[in-house]
Amino acid sequence: FPDGTGTTAAMAEWLVGFQLPGDRSIRRTTVQLARSEGDFGEYCRSVNINASPTPSFNNLKGNHWLFGSNNTLYNHVVAPNGHSCMLAGGSQKLALTSSSNHPGGINILLVDGSVRFVRETLAYEAWRALGSRNGGEIVSAGDC
Repeated sequence: FPDGTGTTAAMAEWLVGFQLPGDRSIRRTTVQLARSEGDFGEYCRSVNINASPTPSFNNLKGNHWLFGSNNTLYNHVVAPNGHSCMLAGGSQKLALTSSSNHPGGINILLVDGSVRFVRETLAYEAWRALGSRNGGEIVSAGDC
């Protein structure tokens, strides 16, 4: 871990999705995108989930941990407690963020074994840096 074990995320909280039809909880569902324009992560971050027509949602987030993939994994493409996205049609384009019911952020487990509360208002560059083990970025406790 060239960036340091104390500044590299190993795991993060992720709320389990609801199994009620029509649930649109941002922290518990994944927006299914019919297409992707340009950079998938950037497109996901810019999607207005309240726009018309309303996008479809997958609320199996975290329910089938045994199967992995978009059911249990997360990445640092979207800020904590933001909406997650997946490209419909079997593509492996996923922007799956961590989420919690904590006001204002989530807890992450760092590679060194410590746990840190990360604000959902954390600068996007710092969030990406926490998800990278060898990007050469510097993340300080004050960034979180």
